[in-house]
Amino acid sequence: MNPENLLSVAIVVFVLMLVGIALTIVEFRRGEPHDQLEDKSKLRDSPHSNVD
Repeated sequence: MNPENLLSVAIVVFVLMLVGIALTIVEFRRGEPHDQLEDKSKLRDSPHSNVD
């Protein structure tokens, strides 16, 4: 591969990684999903209730 192709591939990969990081940050800033907040009674009845 010539250097122009390698640079293009590197730029595309870098942009995709930035998009992934941005989406991850947005997802974790939103906090705990609403269905987990509303279903505390289901967690109490599950075998995993002692896990935080």
